[in-house]
Amino acid sequence: ESAAVFETGEGRVEEPVDTVVLAIGMKPNAGLMSALAEAGVEATAIGDAAGVGRVAEAVASGFRAARSA
Repeated sequence: ESAAVFETGEGRVEEPVDTVVLAIGMKPNAGLMSALAEAGVEATAIGDAAGVGRVAEAVASGFRAARSA
């Protein structure tokens, strides 16, 4: 089983996960979507990877992508 481990105000927390996506940097990595498509992996660009916007819009696009999966 895979898990994400992180620190909170209450200490170390470990949560089971299937996938972890790192959202770092200032520019979208369009190459990632291309590589996923070439590998036959269905993926949806969300947030700033789909287009620069506000945080609320990015969260909403992630919500919509998760609900449609």
